[in-house]
Amino acid sequence: MLEGVMDSKGSWMSRRISRATAVTARIAAAAVVLGCASVVLPASASAAPASAAAVAASPARLFTPAASSCTPAAPDYVTRPDLRPVGACTTGNIALTASGYLFTAPNGQGRGGPTIYADDGSVVWTKPRSVGDEQNFQVLNVGGRKLLAYYHGAWLVFGVETRGEFVLLDEHYREVGHIRSNAGYQPSLHELRITPAGTALIGSYAPVLTMAAGRPVVAYDYVVQEVDFQHDGKVLFEWHALDHVPLTASWAPVPGALGAFDYFHGNSIDLLPGGDLLVSARNTWSVYRISRADGHVVWTLGHPRDGSGSFGAELLGSDDGWFCYQHDARSDDGSTVTLFDNGGGGPGCAHPARELTVRLDQAAGTATAGSMLRHQPDLYTNYTGNSQLLSNGDRLVSWADTGQVTEFDAAGQPVMEMTLGQFSYRVQRSPWQGFPLDPPVAVRDGANLRVSWNGATEVARWQLLGGPDRNSLHKIADAVPRQGFETSIPVPSGTPVVAVQALGADGSPLAHGQAFAGRPTPAPPGVVLALQAVLRPVLTFGGFGLPLLMALELGLVLGVVLALVRLLRGQGLRRAGTSLAGMTLLILLVDLTGCVAQPFYPPMLYLNLIYPVLFLIGNLVGWPLVGVLIGLIAGRGAQWRHDPAALRAYRRAGWLWVAYFGLKLVVQMALYLAGNWVGLWIAKVTMGWPLWIVTVVATVLVVWRTRRGAISDTEPEPVPETEETPRPVLA
Repeated sequence: MLEGVMDSKGSWMSRRISRATAVTARIAAAAVVLGCASVVLPASASAAPASAAAVAASPARLFTPAASSCTPAAPDYVTRPDLRPVGACTTGNIALTASGYLFTAPNGQGRGGPTIYADDGSVVWTKPRSVGDEQNFQVLNVGGRKLLAYYHGAWLVFGVETRGEFVLLDEHYREVGHIRSNAGYQPSLHELRITPAGTALIGSYAPVLTMAAGRPVVAYDYVVQEVDFQHDGKVLFEWHALDHVPLTASWAPVPGALGAFDYFHGNSIDLLPGGDLLVSARNTWSVYRISRADGHVVWTLGHPRDGSGSFGAELLGSDDGWFCYQHDARSDDGSTVTLFDNGGGGPGCAHPARELTVRLDQAAGTATAGSMLRHQPDLYTNYTGNSQLLSNGDRLVSWADTGQVTEFDAAGQPVMEMTLGQFSYRVQRSPWQGFPLDPPVAVRDGANLRVSWNGATEVARWQLLGGPDRNSLHKIADAVPRQGFETSIPVPSGTPVVAVQALGADGSPLAHGQAFAGRPTPAPPGVVLALQAVLRPVLTFGGFGLPLLMALELGLVLGVVLALVRLLRGQGLRRAGTSLAGMTLLILLVDLTGCVAQPFYPPMLYLNLIYPVLFLIGNLVGWPLVGVLIGLIAGRGAQWRHDPAALRAYRRAGWLWVAYFGLKLVVQMALYLAGNWVGLWIAKVTMGWPLWIVTVVATVLVVWRTRRGAISDTEPEPVPETEETPRPVLA
């Protein structure tokens, strides 16, 4: 194993201090409301590289559909209603594809997760949906043993910083291990590579306070680590993008002061012959060869904005110029690089997506486009995507966020195309044998028996069994070929007890493969599904953190409903209009981050300071925010300010919100600085919507009791009865 390079203790400590300072600085920035105008770094190279004349490149091979496109249907299973995979369908000649299944993890509309698909689009195995985000599903070779791996975690900063781990499954789909970063970092979902030595190459994002375009920003450093995950988890090698690649190389616009700057965005790591690493950086349009000896950049392939590329200003033989916002850079020999060129996803370029091979001439300092695979018609992509060289020489290309996957033969001709109901970060083809330990599930459905066995790859046929009781079963029909995930088998009438046995390709019974007809695996209760629907976005985006557009739309919809109610009640246009404005403002406030126009969300931690500062200022100047919001939503404007009882009630409620956000700040910041990611995850959930609801209820009670007490204080006291007090005369 190559000897790794470790930072000194002092360097490690300085990085920890820098990360803590970065978060603290952003908290302070939110409090003083700094400007958010985007500034573009000055570039020494042209913004749009000109297309070079073809030199020695082979022509682009265009995809011609073998059949009309298909529309995938969302599958639902009688036997397994608890499984909700994303649908898939295929066109072309699946008999010509390479061996193996397709591994992917599409997500969307309450469906998805790690899923294995057959070439016909049917599901072989899918993981029951869980809370959290699961991506980058693949087959790994660990010490000669094939294992499944997928990323499971949650976003802390959408698109960049995540909290999670890679989960390993064996051939029985049991969890057998986890791969994590070390030294205070958390792995991103973008990459996991196993080296021949059995170690793991993973990447992480870490916020660091630095200067860009004359202002302080929180730049996301990309950290590459080699981790000995099979033994003590020791970090054998560590590399930081900020130590070797300047901010001026980025095509991403610089955000406002103390905004999140994802300048590098590493998304793939490959091991080269000799031990060096190949790292792809989406936002610098570059691929870097990194020395494992001392971490220096050996060469830069691409078009970084500062002109620091090692292979000239042009990509020779490419009519679309250099690649941009690329993913999944790989190299087998160090002299050619193959990658997925998105062609878009940010400023500076917009050309059709392509799988691109680049030949390097280090002596001449030139790079020439080799083979290019494109879809016909052209597809334009923004993020994700990958390509894979298969065992038979075919190429599998996942067309990123379009949800299309194409397999090309060695001559560049299309063999098969799969359409997924939702896009996936990557799609890979691999041989796989799965042997679930749970038995199949068989359910009588009228005159038929439906049977499925999630993850069983060796089932060729299903043998129907029947008899008067479970102890007297025998064959009652010919074996039926497996038909996709769920097979329907006719049952002869008058059969009291029915069972089924899975058979292999040689006709022998498979272990654990017998099942009696019974009830299907129950779907999760509605309350569990509802809870998951709430928790998934909470875990994904933080305590509140809706996307800005979604927050605006939600506020407008609720505001329109409230305005219509007020109009129908005859309360006038003024009250209806203020209700609309108030509800929109309320929803936007829960999404307010201080600089919402940034391309990625900053850590939600500093929300815990901006809110109490606003509530505190409002209370001190006589404009408590609780009253402002209630006045707008109720359509009464600022009339409450002339009511001493209302002013007092809203001030008291305001202190509740100061305490609420202050408590979140103290607890979550302590967990963040301590690197307790599990604790931070739990705290973000429990102190998000649940504690917010408690505070809302407490606010209502405080306002109601304060107002009620004020009304009681203003009522005249009863006059005590005396002898002179006239008594009522009874009729």
